[in-house]
Amino acid sequence: MDAVTTHWEGVTRNESYSALHQQFYAEGVSRRKVMRISHDQMEKLTVIFEQRYIDGLVGMIDEWSKGEEQFSTHVIANTFRWLKVQGITDDRSIRGLFRLFHERGCLALKQMPASFITALAMEGESGVYKAEMLLLQELGNVPL
Repeated sequence: MDAVTTHWEGVTRNESYSALHQQFYAEGVSRRKVMRISHDQMEKLTVIFEQRYIDGLVGMIDEWSKGEEQFSTHVIANTFRWLKVQGITDDRSIRGLFRLFHERGCLALKQMPASFITALAMEGESGVYKAEMLLLQELGNVPL
């Protein structure tokens, strides 16, 4: 680069790059500011995003039932949180499992067949694996 040309408020300026560059110290670098979030703030954000996700699940289940079925947001939230404890945290697995739970009429943990709970609570397997195995066993596929 040899020159720096600017056009500001109708005035065009053309200056030597070398002359401008010498005004700044050689080790000058641009440093980006990184936002720091405290543990408390992160917990609050997690709660907000979790509630948004649960609201989305409730909306999907409402669409599947075409508004004909009554269910509690509290029940969906409890089941969702139980899935998280089991290590099932990816969106595809969660949506697929809720699809299965809706089709089988067991959105609440207390309504869920023991075989579902056993498969999803299995120790030593990843959450995705447990969810996909149950979905393949019960539905024959993993819904998108």
